Formats: sequence, structure tokens, C-alpha cells
Amino acid sequence: MCNFHYQEFVQSVEQLLKVRLGTANLKSKIVNLNLEMQDAGEKIIEKKKEIIDHRKILLNIELAMETVQTCLFVLDVANKINSQIEKGKYYSSLRMLDDLQNTHLPRIVEYEFAKDMQHFIPTQRENIRQAVLKEIRLWLGTVNERTRAVGNAALGIAEKRELKRLENIVTHGHSISLDYIANDDLDVYDAAGEHIDFKPLFKCIHIHDVLGKRAVFMEQFEGHRGTQADLLFKSNFVLNSDDMKAFDTFLQDAVGFFIVEAVIMASTQNFRSRTNVEHLWHMASEKLNAIVVDGLADCQNPDAFFMIKQTLSSFVYILQGYGYAVDKLRTLILSLFDRHVELTKMSCCEQIIETIEEDDYTPVIVENQDEYKVIKSAIRFENTTPEKIKYPRILPFSKTIPDCCYLIKAYVNGFYRFSNGFDQHHNEMDDLLKKSLEGILINTVGATLSRKLVENDLGECIQILINADYFCIACSELEFIFSEKKGLNRGQVSLQASKFFVDFRPVAERRIISLVDSKIDAFLDHSVHYEWTSSVVQANPSPYLQGKAHSITSGWTKQYDIPFL
Repeated sequence: MCNFHYQEFVQSVEQLLKVRLGTANLKSKIVNLNLEMQDAGEKIIEKKKEIIDHRKILLNIELAMETVQTCLFVLDVANKINSQIEKGKYYSSLRMLDDLQNTHLPRIVEYEFAKDMQHFIPTQRENIRQAVLKEIRLWLGTVNERTRAVGNAALGIAEKRELKRLENIVTHGHSISLDYIANDDLDVYDAAGEHIDFKPLFKCIHIHDVLGKRAVFMEQFEGHRGTQADLLFKSNFVLNSDDMKAFDTFLQDAVGFFIVEAVIMASTQNFRSRTNVEHLWHMASEKLNAIVVDGLADCQNPDAFFMIKQTLSSFVYILQGYGYAVDKLRTLILSLFDRHVELTKMSCCEQIIETIEEDDYTPVIVENQDEYKVIKSAIRFENTTPEKIKYPRILPFSKTIPDCCYLIKAYVNGFYRFSNGFDQHHNEMDDLLKKSLEGILINTVGATLSRKLVENDLGECIQILINADYFCIACSELEFIFSEKKGLNRGQVSLQASKFFVDFRPVAERRIISLVDSKIDAFLDHSVHYEWTSSVVQANPSPYLQGKAHSITSGWTKQYDIPFL
């Protein structure tokens, strides 16, 4: 190696040695630094682990707080549900229970707390159902207490309408529709609403609909109403015709009960069974029919029949308006009408016979205007005004005429008073009255007069003849009254009794003539001393016979006032 390159070689080696030394130092520093970094890294890892652990703790705390908040919210909802139940806000409570079950509980379903709440929900629903059932039981108790008031109010309305209808008949001579009258009055359909608030029932039905237990509630409600109906209509009630208060109370209870049923059926859908209500109505109708029939079986008081008919007519009118079948009750009222006609006719006939039997067959003497007006109200036998008559005045007929005419008119008025409300049966009613009048006038008055005509002497027979003429006038007046009651569109009425009394006159005349002949024969029999077979012709009538004839014509005519002599 040359000297020139050797020096460079030595320098290079020296530099390499220096580099080697630097490298060793650098390596030592790197190793130290690495150790330092390892120590620092371990600390950082430990800190990071601590941070991660703390973050997990923090997340768990946040999750726990959120869960607690959710649970607190669920508990708050549960408390609100309890509060709503206490306030009676059952529907909102059910809605909150649904929200709790469908929205809030799924968020905490993995916790034991959720299981408790899941048991809480059906319990609260049952509590709500029991709460509304408790309210409905109280409401049903109130309904039972106020049923009579409802029935009384409805019957009162019906009676007012009937009075208006009768007033219209008196004022205008004809009837008008009860529906027209109803426009001026409180509707019977409002009678229940005036006394009973149906909101608790509607609320209970709605709650059971929400709970899906409508059928259960329907069965319970039906059972309660059936029990109430049994208490009302299966009791051992006996009608006392002398005291109608108990019967009126029974009808008020029945009207109120079935008005409530009708309102419930009309204001709800598919809740109250029409078949069940009709069964209760059939039971009540049969009970009412039995009460009336049994209670009046031995009754002989026509006024009792009239009062019961009036009450039953209002009862039928009201419940027919609510859609109940009343054909059986109408048949019952018609049977009452038949009994009433029979009793009043019997009573009228008995009084007429008694009047004719007790008559003294002397003309009536009227002392003043009041007496004259009373007689004129019984029979319009003349057109003279009471003020133009001089009193006392002797009338041609005996007291039989005004007394019998008064009784017959009272019978006719009683007949029409009872028949009010039977417009659909007016033809049958008219025929029945006509038949009854014919029976009274011919079979009672005529037969009694015919018998008295045979039994009595001349003076009484003459008065009977005069009375018969005035009975013929009375028949004409009855025909006019009858035609007026029937109305202009139903024609005039002709009574066969008029012809009977017309035909009675010649019979009475023959009887009178027979009695006169008998008296003449008796008179002649007393004249045995008179020579009836004288052979000498007298130029003038015998003074004896003239005197006797004058005595007969003047004395008898004055005494008996024979109308056809």
C-alpha cells in the first residue's frame, strides 16, 4: 500500500472507530429511551385501562339512571292510574294501562320490576271493572227508588192529555189526535230523563266494551232487572176496588220500570235484549190482567170499573208509545167496558122499575123556576122559557117521566164517559149503546108500563097513557143526543123504542076504553029500578038517563081527563 493511500486508510479506520463509538453510544441511548418508553407505555396502558373502566362505570351509571327514570316514569303512570281510578275517570285509566302495557313495559321487560307491573295491569283492570259495577249497583238502587216517580210523572202527563182531549170534545164536538196534544206538553219520553241520569249506565257499558266483557255485564244487568221485575210483578198483590191507591202504585211501578227499559233499549246498541224485555212485559201484562179480573170478580160498583179503566187507558197509551204490545190489555179494558155496561144497565133498570112502581100517577106540580129547569134538563117537553111561566104549574105527566129520563140520560152519559178512548171501536160502541137503550126503553120501561096498565085502575091507566106519549118524546131526544154523539159523518139514529111507544098508545086506549065500558056497565047495573023496556014512546030523552050521561061526561072527563075523549 503506498504512503498516499495509507494515510487515507488510517483516517478512514479512525473515522470508523469514531462511528463505532457513536453507534454504541446511540445504541445505548436508544436502549435507554426504549426502556423509558416501555415504562411510559405501561403507565399509559394502565391509565387507558382505568379510563375504559371508568367509562364503563359511567355508561352503566347512565344506563342505570335511565332505567331508574323509566321505572320511575312507569311508577308515576301507575300512580296516575290509581289517581284516575279514585276520581272515577275509568276510561282514561284504561287508556293509560294500555299505553303502559304496550309502550312502557317493553322497555323494562328484562327487569323483575316489569313482572310485578305485568301483574299490576290486569289487577287494575279488574279493579276498574269492580268500581264501575259498584257504581252501577248504586245507580240501579236509585233507579229502583225513582221508578215510581217516573211512572207517576208519565201517568200524570197522560191524564193531562186525556183532559185536553175531553175539553176539545166539549168545545169542538170532536176528538183530536193525542200526538197533536202532545206538542203542547212535556213528552212522556222525557219522564225518565227528568228523574234518572243514565250516564252511569252508559259509562259502565263503555268500560266493559273496552275491557271486552260486555257479555258478562249484560248477563249481570239482565239478572238484576229480572229480579226487580219479580219483586214488582210476582208479589201477592190483591186489588181492592174500594181503595185504589195500592193499584195506582202498582201501575206507577210498572210504567216506570218499562219506561226505563225502553229508554235503555233506545239509547244503547245490542245491550238490552228485546226478547228478554218482552218476556218481562208479558209477565207484567199477565199479572195485571189477573189482578184486575180477580179483584173485580165480585165487584158491583160501576165507578170502580170506570176508575180502573181510566188508569189502565193511561197505562196502555204510555207503554204503547214505547213499542210494547198492548192488545191483551185493550181486550181487558173492553171486558171492563162490557161489565160496566152490564152493571150500569142493571142499576138503571132497577131504579126505573122502582120509580115506576112508586109513582102516584098524578101530574107533576112545579112550584118555581128551579124545579122547572131540573125537569126541563131531564126532558125537553116544550119550548117555553121558565121566565114566562106562571107558578105553580101543573104538568101533564107524572114524576115517572123526569125521573126515568134523568136515569136514562145518566146511563148514556156514563156509557160515553167510559167509552172515551175507544175511537177505533166506535161502531161497536154505538151498536152496543143502541142495543142497551132499546132494552132499557122497551124491556124495562115499556114492559113495566104494560104491566102497570093491566094492574091499575082507570085514573092510573090514563096517566100511563100520557106518560107513554112523553116517553116517545124522550126517545126522539135520545135519538138526537145519540146522533150528535156519533158525529155527523156516521148518520142519524132511529130507536125502535119510538115505534114501541107509538104502538103502546092504542093498547093503552083499548085498556082505558075497556075500563070505561066496565064502569058504564057497573053504572047501568046500579040502575035496576029504571024501566028499560017501556012500551010507550017518549017524545024526549029520559031525564034520568040525561042526568046520568051528563054525570059521566062531565064528572069522569073532569076527574080522569081522558085525552082522546
